[in-house]
Amino acid sequence: MKLIYVGILASILSINLSYGQYQWVPSNIPLFPKQINCIYTDTINNAMYVAGVATTFASPVNQTIARYKNGVWDTLGLFRNGDVRAVIVYKDTLYAGGQFNNAINPTDFKYIARYDGTQWSKVGDFDQPIKYFREINGELYAIGNFDTIDNVPIKYVAKYNGHGGWDSIAPKMPFTGVITDVNIYQGDIYIAGSFVDTAGTINDIAVFKNN
Repeated sequence: MKLIYVGILASILSINLSYGQYQWVPSNIPLFPKQINCIYTDTINNAMYVAGVATTFASPVNQTIARYKNGVWDTLGLFRNGDVRAVIVYKDTLYAGGQFNNAINPTDFKYIARYDGTQWSKVGDFDQPIKYFREINGELYAIGNFDTIDNVPIKYVAKYNGHGGWDSIAPKMPFTGVITDVNIYQGDIYIAGSFVDTAGTINDIAVFKNN
């Protein structure tokens, strides 16, 4: 019994001692002296993305995304009139979502954009901002306040079809409120947030069952 206690104590001490090797230091991220909205790590390509307010640039062009790779920071474009709130790399392509609106011309992007390594481009016409991205079972989902995409009724959660368009996850979404997350478990789609259905019987979490 004493040997067990000694072993546990040694493990605890080794964990505590390991913290002594770390300390908080400045990140030295360029361009972001004011606010960072999100951080995303691309473990496949060993890169980190940071999005936020870059006060180096005058408003309304004051949002940007920076990439950190191999000890070097790169700035990947500028965003107008709103925050970048979500970043994800899906099939080697960088996607950004948020409240930004770069739609000066009809082909410009608003609320969502993708980066091909050289420039940002439009990937769907959302009527309201995107808050989150999720990759589930190899598929990309966008979550936000939107009601339509490309003038098609698609509410709150959309699945990317891989060809520049988006599909609804269910025939209808009879909810009002805010959806903050989506996941799939055993073929059923779960949504969570702060919402209620029109009948007042489903709130905050709901499941679309695969019967």
